[in-house]
Amino acid sequence: MHYSTAQSLLFTFLVSAAAITARAQEATSTPSTTQPAVGHFAFRETLRYTRQGTDPMNSDRHGEMLISQSTLQYGVLSNLSVTLDVPTVLLDSRTTLGGRRDTDSGVADLSLYAKWRVWQLDSSPLNTTRLSLLGGAELPSGDGTYSSESVDPFAGIVLMTIQDRWGFTQALRYKFNTAGEGHGTRLAGDTAADALRHDTAVLYRVDPARYSATTEAASYFMLELNGLYETSGDYELHVSPGFLYEARTFAAEISVLLPAYEHVRHRAATSIGVSVGIRFLF
Repeated sequence: MHYSTAQSLLFTFLVSAAAITARAQEATSTPSTTQPAVGHFAFRETLRYTRQGTDPMNSDRHGEMLISQSTLQYGVLSNLSVTLDVPTVLLDSRTTLGGRRDTDSGVADLSLYAKWRVWQLDSSPLNTTRLSLLGGAELPSGDGTYSSESVDPFAGIVLMTIQDRWGFTQALRYKFNTAGEGHGTRLAGDTAADALRHDTAVLYRVDPARYSATTEAASYFMLELNGLYETSGDYELHVSPGFLYEARTFAAEISVLLPAYEHVRHRAATSIGVSVGIRFLF
């Protein structure tokens, strides 16, 4: 009887720890292979503040941007989910010489896409390597200069591995901007040019050092390298350190966006930023 009880406790611990591990290690700006269980939702709200560099269309103009992104994800199958992203933008711009200040807001294009985990290798209850494919489109919000007024398809691939206290993720996403020169918005990755995003994330589990039957949460240091290349020739690269706390039904995160390389001529580049977010599983 005692042996059977011990086996049950061990099994419960492994399943519980594996569930926390499988949900974890999703960095702020890097897509992951994680997704909700079948029939369940995950909701994520991210608030990102960025300071913009000089506007190439007006060298006297500078700005700050606040983007609130609401993300709802639903588990369709054990290896398939669908996601809806709704970004709301608040832009505050000012001129250096004239001292003029303008504030504008709107809803940017929505993203609707599917994530399909095509391969998974679990080397232990806590260690896993997974490969997922992404596919969908950005849909016009119809909200002034924040909408492209076009349907822009995109596709991507994500490779993620969790080994003990370390997690590594590599993601590539390519978006076909179909509006051509008629594109109204000048948001990063949403100009008239196609856009290629490459994201790399490394996470280290700070606590707990080892999972136990009483483990209820885990915390991680994050480090991301996020690049955006547009076929117009614009390219910017950012490094983003951060921190993630994840419990069984919610998670909280914060990260700082720092410029590493910039060659942008067709829109204002992102000079520095900070993101905070919260996620719920239900």
